[in-house]
Amino acid sequence: MSPVGQFEQRGHDLRQKLLVGVGTMCRRQRTHGAREILSRLACDGLRLYGFGMKTGALQPGATEFLASAESLAWSLCARFAPPLLC
Repeated sequence: MSPVGQFEQRGHDLRQKLLVGVGTMCRRQRTHGAREILSRLACDGLRLYGFGMKTGALQPGATEFLASAESLAWSLCARFAPPLLC
């Protein structure tokens, strides 16, 4: 059974949501696993938001399945830099 079907069995219709978050992708990002997971969920009719997606994962083939994504990795230097004065 697909993940979407498992949610439906428990009374949650993910297809009715505006956006569905997909997380814990960090260890799969440089593999075909991320693309496979995203494509299967997108084929089930979901608009997907990728949590923790590094730029290496946002390559052609995976991005086509995402409506949006975020990452903390890109801001690592900014988090440890002195505050900006505005």
